[in-house]
Amino acid sequence: SGKTALVTGANRGIGKAIVDALLHHGAMKVYAAVRNPDSANPLLERFGDMVVPVHLDLTMPESIAALADTAPDVQVVANNAAVFKTATPLDAGAIDALEMAMKINVYGLIRMAQTFAPILAKNGGGAFI
Repeated sequence: SGKTALVTGANRGIGKAIVDALLHHGAMKVYAAVRNPDSANPLLERFGDMVVPVHLDLTMPESIAALADTAPDVQVVANNAAVFKTATPLDAGAIDALEMAMKINVYGLIRMAQTFAPILAKNGGGAFI
């Protein structure tokens, strides 16, 4: 209750449900981190200024750093964004699919944790989910 949260992949599916749950349980503000901030417009229409759409591309470290500058008041981070692209080892796009999954699901997660851990500590602790 009264917390400021950041949710990655907030514009659909589980991310959208996390935003909804946080706000219904008393979050003061939720940064909706998405590749295209316009995709968070339905959240804005529903929750007004309690939702702050922000750009995030987990494949780009500079995007994560910029997000940290934009959201220095975060107390809870729900790093929900991920990709799942299937490819068999012999598919022409197998390496590309695996590289993209690693960039987002592994390196992006680690960079988010490294970037936001000091922010969470500065803001009294918090949670990285």
